[in-house]
Amino acid sequence: MFKSPYSQSRIIKKNNEVYVQKCYMTIFGIKWYFISSFFWNYPFVGDPKERFTREVDFFLERWSTNNIIVPKLIDIDSKELCITREFIEGEEVNEDNIEVVGKGLRDIHESGYVLGDTKLSNFVVVRNRLGIIDAEQSLKSNNPYYKAWDLLVLFLFLSYKIVNLNNFSDAVRKFLNEYNPDKSIVREIFNIKNINLMSFYPPTHLYVLKNLMTNFY
Repeated sequence: MFKSPYSQSRIIKKNNEVYVQKCYMTIFGIKWYFISSFFWNYPFVGDPKERFTREVDFFLERWSTNNIIVPKLIDIDSKELCITREFIEGEEVNEDNIEVVGKGLRDIHESGYVLGDTKLSNFVVVRNRLGIIDAEQSLKSNNPYYKAWDLLVLFLFLSYKIVNLNNFSDAVRKFLNEYNPDKSIVREIFNIKNINLMSFYPPTHLYVLKNLMTNFY
């Protein structure tokens, strides 16, 4: 399922339990140096130790919300920069459960965290709760621009998953009804600084997104 050294993570089994082992000093992590240089808008980091620290801090945070789930850390190796965590099994994010992502991401932002990398595969839905299985680019911040970045990245991946415009519109509307962004976040989503990210959107989907966002101005 995962082939080292091209992936950071692999599934391991021990005593009939399933875990995920993730090591940050693999060649796979080099992608972040390229991403951080192109998408300079968000403070992405390529350094393995920093990514390790960000993810560990996020998973060890004392979350007071019932809308999200983070995996329990079984082992933390600060020398080899590896963690072993529980395997969270859940549904893929789709248009039928996207409102769960809205609730969960709202609570993450209200708790003073942003994720940076909000592609859909970094989440699973577990009994109407949002499971976060990758948080190596997360950081503590209440900056509305970084919150807007999280939304824009998420909608980008959603636009390629849901090709049909009507279905995409319905999914975004479900998300926004639960997340309920304030005006400061909506303004930052279409900040000119995000032109590099918006250029990856299908033009029709971006047009639909802009129209839906006007309801929150």
